[in-house]
Amino acid sequence: MASALLTTTSGSPQTWSPSAVGLQAGDCLVVEAWGPGSGGSGSSTSFRAGGAGGAYAKSPVYVLTPDNIANGVPYTLTAGGAGTGAANSGVGTNTSFASAANLVPNSINLGAVVGTVGSGGVLPIATTTPVSGFFSDWRLWAGTCNVDVVNFGIVPGGTGVGLPFIDIRLYNAAPTASDILRIAFCVTVGAGLTITNSVYHQLVGGSLSNIDHLAIAASAFTAAAAYVGDVGDTNFTPASTMAQVSGSGATGASTAAAVISYNVFVPAVPTGAIDITIRFAGAQFEIAGSATAFKSTPGFTIAAAGSATSGTTGGVGGLASACTPTNAVYTGAVAFSGGSGATRTQGGGGGGSAGKDGAGGSSTTATGGTGDNGSGGAANTSNVEGGGGGTAATTANAGGAPGGGGGAATTTNNGAAGGRGQIRLTWLPLFTPNTLNAPMLQRVEMIAY
Repeated sequence: MASALLTTTSGSPQTWSPSAVGLQAGDCLVVEAWGPGSGGSGSSTSFRAGGAGGAYAKSPVYVLTPDNIANGVPYTLTAGGAGTGAANSGVGTNTSFASAANLVPNSINLGAVVGTVGSGGVLPIATTTPVSGFFSDWRLWAGTCNVDVVNFGIVPGGTGVGLPFIDIRLYNAAPTASDILRIAFCVTVGAGLTITNSVYHQLVGGSLSNIDHLAIAASAFTAAAAYVGDVGDTNFTPASTMAQVSGSGATGASTAAAVISYNVFVPAVPTGAIDITIRFAGAQFEIAGSATAFKSTPGFTIAAAGSATSGTTGGVGGLASACTPTNAVYTGAVAFSGGSGATRTQGGGGGGSAGKDGAGGSSTTATGGTGDNGSGGAANTSNVEGGGGGTAATTANAGGAPGGGGGAATTTNNGAAGGRGQIRLTWLPLFTPNTLNAPMLQRVEMIAY
């Protein structure tokens, strides 16, 4: 297995260039991230405590986009600073990979199954329910028709190359008057915001016969699921070549969520059957005035840092609930919490980092907690699967990398620094979201501290 090092410079965020290691749009990454540990506290009195270990998070898959290849992928890696003098320790910025600007929860169509929906075919999986009674998977939300998932994967060339797509067939032998055939999903969004809904589209089967028009829309709703109004409703006509359509507008007062939909409108007096297969690619919903470059979701990953100490109180380990993604419906998405630092009047040990095998160990007395429960490091040690926490000593020990919390000194004013965060990228070339269970043909890991 070949390896490449993702190097960092001072300051954050950084930008990683996937083209430097020969990757291209459409290649898939599994992202693992460790949050940094916080440092131990320092004090001019006898009160000190150990820092906390960082959390671990793993995304199911991140699809590299054309913009990633051209402009790189942003990421953040920091370490927890030591406490000095009478100061409590510093805490590093959460480790992150990529951008969360796209609010579509599953833009790469994880969970889809080819076939007729309801008879073996499955639209992409749900993630959360932003509004009671609503949803965030793609589904037929209104109208009476058959829906087939025809195909999905990565656009192979031309406009939209490298973007994840899904081909959806809508058909009805006898549509009713003014029927609306709507494929939709729901996202969380606030009131009074300018939003933009965008998607690439292409006619890949059937025809526009007996269809009045097609449109994209964001229908705003309150937290009680009361309709507020449509935002950015825009008509489009799919052709044999791919093009992008977008619509922008402001959400009304009391908006809590929006249903993003792709709508096929039947004439008021239908004259026959409808049958159309549309390729949708790069679905995106943004708090922005216009469409920006597509961001892959749910591959955006955050691993939470351990919290800072306060007086004699040890820092609390980075929590799994503060990581992204944490939703178990995505196969392979996991998150674990870091260990907490000890509360000590005469110095305290730091908590261990979480890792892929579980939570980090919390420190006890003057001993640093171990890394995760399967493969992480012991106290004061670094380990690529999760660093151990620093112990309390005359001159306290720093937390192990990645993500162990620093220890507190027993006789000096200075605590020790927390361990640095880490990102590990596993490249899955020739994979697309619908072939994630295929035999792995090649694997390259890129590790950054």
